[in-house]
Amino acid sequence: MPTVTIFTPMYNRGYLIERLYRALQRQTVQDFEWVVVNDGSLDDTHERMEDILACKNRAFEILYIHTQNGGKHRAINRGVKKAKGEWFFIVDSDDYPVDNAVEMILAWVKDLPAHFAGVGFSCLKPQGGIIGTTFKGDYLDAFSTERVKYGITGDKKEVWRTALMRQYPFPA
Repeated sequence: MPTVTIFTPMYNRGYLIERLYRALQRQTVQDFEWVVVNDGSLDDTHERMEDILACKNRAFEILYIHTQNGGKHRAINRGVKKAKGEWFFIVDSDDYPVDNAVEMILAWVKDLPAHFAGVGFSCLKPQGGIIGTTFKGDYLDAFSTERVKYGITGDKKEVWRTALMRQYPFPA
């Protein structure tokens, strides 16, 4: 069973999916599954995902779900229900994680106290550098809603305990 579920909601972003797939193939640690929910795309997302699913040499499992358009929140709820990983990492279709993203996540959550809901980190610009601002020190024990309080701006990514995502789904 994978430790991490990488989840991607898709809507009319077929042209981006191969880049993300290649980034996942480059992960230094393959202890993850990839769950993709196609949220009723009208472009070639389905066909491109079928091509990816036909690839034989994958080091990780892919679960592809094609559904009627219901919004990102419903797509996330659906992905959470199907997730096998202990940790749920939402990677949007226009994102691509650095090659050691899963390795870093596993290192961060290894000794995470049980009362922590997850971990978050800054996103990088393709040309280098952090998007927005970050905080001083190794880590900050805070909710994402406290960003303003700490002067943290920019796009961030979070990895949540899947059990908590199941316990507290987005409103349908």
